[in-house]
Amino acid sequence: MIDVAANLERVQERVARACADAGRDPDEVTVVAVSKRIPPPRRAEACRPGPDVLGEHRIPDAIPRQAEPA
Repeated sequence: MIDVAANLERVQERVARACADAGRDPDEVTVVAVSKRIPPPRRAEACRPGPDVLGEHRIPDAIPRQAEPA
Protein backbone atom coordinates (compact mmCIF):
# COMPACT_ATOMS: atom_id res chain seq x y z
CA MET A 1 0.00 0.00 0.00
CA ILE A 2 1.10 3.58 -0.63
CA ASP A 3 2.43 5.37 2.45
CA VAL A 4 0.27 8.48 2.29
CA ALA A 5 1.76 10.00 5.44
CA ALA A 6 5.30 9.74 4.05
CA ASN A 7 4.21 11.14 0.68
CA LEU A 8 2.41 14.04 2.35
CA GLU A 9 5.50 14.81 4.42
CA ARG A 10 7.66 14.89 1.28
CA VAL A 11 5.18 17.21 -0.44
CA GLN A 12 5.11 19.53 2.57
CA GLU A 13 8.93 19.62 2.61
CA ARG A 14 8.97 20.53 -1.10
CA VAL A 15 6.38 23.25 -0.50
CA ALA A 16 8.46 24.64 2.38
CA ARG A 17 11.61 24.72 0.23
CA ALA A 18 9.79 26.34 -2.70
CA CYS A 19 8.27 28.93 -0.38
CA ALA A 20 11.65 29.69 1.17
CA ASP A 21 13.12 30.18 -2.31
CA ALA A 22 10.22 32.45 -3.29
CA GLY A 23 10.09 34.36 -0.01
CA ARG A 24 6.58 33.11 0.75
CA ASP A 25 4.97 31.82 3.91
CA PRO A 26 4.23 28.06 3.59
CA ASP A 27 1.03 28.62 5.61
CA GLU A 28 -0.33 30.53 2.59
CA VAL A 29 -0.15 27.37 0.46
CA THR A 30 -2.92 24.77 0.43
CA VAL A 31 -2.07 21.20 -0.55
CA VAL A 32 -5.06 19.55 -2.22
CA ALA A 33 -5.23 15.76 -2.22
CA VAL A 34 -7.15 14.27 -5.15
CA SER A 35 -8.96 10.97 -4.74
CA LYS A 36 -9.49 10.04 -8.40
CA ARG A 37 -12.14 7.39 -7.88
CA ILE A 38 -10.58 5.77 -4.80
CA PRO A 39 -13.21 3.80 -2.84
CA PRO A 40 -14.50 5.53 0.35
CA PRO A 41 -12.80 3.27 2.95
CA ARG A 42 -9.40 3.61 1.26
CA ARG A 43 -9.89 7.34 0.79
CA ALA A 44 -10.75 7.81 4.48
CA GLU A 45 -7.64 5.84 5.44
CA ALA A 46 -5.51 7.96 3.12
CA CYS A 47 -6.86 11.19 4.63
CA ARG A 48 -5.99 10.31 8.22
CA PRO A 49 -2.41 11.63 7.92
CA GLY A 50 -3.67 15.11 7.34
CA PRO A 51 -4.56 16.48 3.93
CA ASP A 52 -7.19 19.06 4.88
CA VAL A 53 -8.57 19.55 1.38
CA LEU A 54 -9.68 16.64 -0.76
CA GLY A 55 -10.62 17.11 -4.39
CA GLU A 56 -12.17 14.87 -6.99
CA HIS A 57 -11.22 15.21 -10.62
CA ARG A 58 -14.75 14.71 -11.97
CA ILE A 59 -17.85 16.60 -10.82
CA PRO A 60 -20.16 13.57 -11.25
CA ASP A 61 -17.87 11.62 -8.91
CA ALA A 62 -17.59 14.48 -6.39
CA ILE A 63 -21.28 15.17 -5.85
CA PRO A 64 -22.22 11.88 -4.14
CA ARG A 65 -18.97 11.88 -2.17
CA GLN A 66 -19.75 15.19 -0.48
CA ALA A 67 -22.15 13.38 1.84
CA GLU A 68 -19.69 10.60 2.71
CA PRO A 69 -17.94 10.69 6.08
CA ALA A 70 -14.28 11.62 5.93
